[in-house]
Amino acid sequence: MLQKINACGEKHIICNIPLDSIACILTATQANEVAREHNLRALIRKSLAEKRTAIKSHVCTRSCNDRVTLFKAVDKNLKTQQRQNKSKTDKANSLPKVGKKTWAKPFPPSPPSTRLMHRIISGFCEDTDPRKFEEAGCAVCGQLVIMAQLINLTDIRCSLDPLVRTGVTRLPRKSADDPIKEIEGPIIDIKCKHACWECISYLERKVIPPMALANGLWVGETPKELSDLTFVERLLVSRVRSNRCIVHVLKGGWKMRANAIMFPTPIPKV
Repeated sequence: MLQKINACGEKHIICNIPLDSIACILTATQANEVAREHNLRALIRKSLAEKRTAIKSHVCTRSCNDRVTLFKAVDKNLKTQQRQNKSKTDKANSLPKVGKKTWAKPFPPSPPSTRLMHRIISGFCEDTDPRKFEEAGCAVCGQLVIMAQLINLTDIRCSLDPLVRTGVTRLPRKSADDPIKEIEGPIIDIKCKHACWECISYLERKVIPPMALANGLWVGETPKELSDLTFVERLLVSRVRSNRCIVHVLKGGWKMRANAIMFPTPIPKV
């Protein structure tokens, strides 16, 4: 059955289409409405494919409500134009807003004020201050520290008594007949004139810093003959040699598989 009607100046087409012809194009919402009109309540919780199959094989009875399909005439050119306008709007929204004018100030901007120039120059001078990147050795721990985090030894107000220890240092000897002597007083590097704030924080609490030379890390001054050795020469004069088992992991690093073992080097034989 096919019938044309006019309602409010718009053209409509009323037709009676069998369910098996429209079942394959129904959406989930439309399938639920059709199932409700034909008393197919059990299809509400089914999947869309099961709903379409049940509607396609359904045979209408007296309990089914009489319904018809209504089509509305739409201008093809108007519909295409609306679709094109929508695609242009979506494309414009997806493009990055580069160079978009976000303020009403004129371009080029006016020259900076004297106050702004002073702040820029002061900030540059503070960031490029030599104390921000120059380093010096800490007399307590012997590590290189930025000058901004160091203080002169003459300005330290706390006591250096925690750095006084026995059995840790040895003075150099020129021959086997020279007596064995230790450094008297606090164990520090006398060539360094500063101390870092981290070590001072421990000394203020009368605690020896963990990385202090007095904490068993003192090695003394390196002789001139040993200050420029090759890798093989260092292995020959080292007192111990280490053995460790490592593997190459998938991410590019290294991983230890077993314990690290130290073996004494037979120095007299070398």
